[in-house]
Amino acid sequence: MPKVNKVGIRKLREGFYNIRFEISGERYDYVREATTDTEASAIRSKMMAEVKSGERVNKINLSLNEYFKQFEKDYLIPRSSAVTLKDYKVVFKRYVETRIGKKQIQKINPRDIYKFYEDVRSTTNAKEGTLKIVHAYLRKCFNFAVDLDVISKNPMAKIPSPKSDPSKFVVWSAEEVQTFLDFSKAKNIWTYYPMAFTIMTGLRRSEVLGLKWVDIDFERGVIKLTRTVHELVGQEFPVIQSGKTDRSMTTIPIPEVALNLLKDIKAHQVITVSDVGKDLFNNKDGWIFVLDNGSLIKPNWLTTRFRRNLNLIPSLPKPMNIKGFRHMFATFLLQKNAHPKLVQELMRHSTFKLTMDTYSHVVESMGKETVSLMDEVFSGAKQTNG
Repeated sequence: MPKVNKVGIRKLREGFYNIRFEISGERYDYVREATTDTEASAIRSKMMAEVKSGERVNKINLSLNEYFKQFEKDYLIPRSSAVTLKDYKVVFKRYVETRIGKKQIQKINPRDIYKFYEDVRSTTNAKEGTLKIVHAYLRKCFNFAVDLDVISKNPMAKIPSPKSDPSKFVVWSAEEVQTFLDFSKAKNIWTYYPMAFTIMTGLRRSEVLGLKWVDIDFERGVIKLTRTVHELVGQEFPVIQSGKTDRSMTTIPIPEVALNLLKDIKAHQVITVSDVGKDLFNNKDGWIFVLDNGSLIKPNWLTTRFRRNLNLIPSLPKPMNIKGFRHMFATFLLQKNAHPKLVQELMRHSTFKLTMDTYSHVVESMGKETVSLMDEVFSGAKQTNG
């Protein structure tokens, strides 16, 4: 039987060993399942090799901020798009880093998480919907810490996700929408086009700006969604992604008014090329929504133009933005008695519940109008009996 070096291993109880070692002045301490001293010693040797190669992080005195760097390198970068990675880093830096990030990750407990949420609520303007995102990101972060043996259990395992209130947003009348679009068209027809197309189709800003002429089937009256465009600091624009979810990238029908707008855009681009030449209007990639030189409109530029136009029309209700136009697309359909399930499909929401929660105020109004039909039924019956 081989001789076992028992230095750094100690049997705790049947089937479990305490494993300890020190490398470069740092102490490592674990409890692992093992049936014999030989097995425990082999586990210790493997752990020491992992530390030396950088594959294992030391869980002793590891702060949440320090661990997040490991989470980013080993989990986020290999699995996430550039846009998702940016979202994680922004959320962590804005809400977690200074509030709970310096705390040792092994000592974070459910009570700390609850206190952290209360701190965010009292010191920022973050809504419950934002906290819900923070919760989802942190839960995944801690789950990976469990997988790495950094912690034994996720402190968020039994903490319910914050519940966001049903979205409340300003809804304009059709006349108010037209007022805004007419003003925007007069100011700059190139930025008017994507604003108008958003409310006509309900597409997201990144989806609208990601459209190319090859995506349009004028005969069938449909659009094939295949890409979204984004701006990321330090990366050349546009950063192209395949969409928010698999459900997002699909073929959708669009109304005649949107098809007519696309025909106007195409004609305008042809006329512009004829007037200034391809050297001054270069749209070799075939983007639909471009500026007067043929370059793709940047998302933040469009948002800024929208805001400036709105501020120049004092009579219009505020706040409002491009995302609000997407919401109004759904609201207008529901007000015209479109079935909520069909609206869900057009909006490409992940669940029917999301649609119902988001537009609960509209659905409630529709419900009141529907049940009021009973008044007609019984008032008619009363007149008949009379």
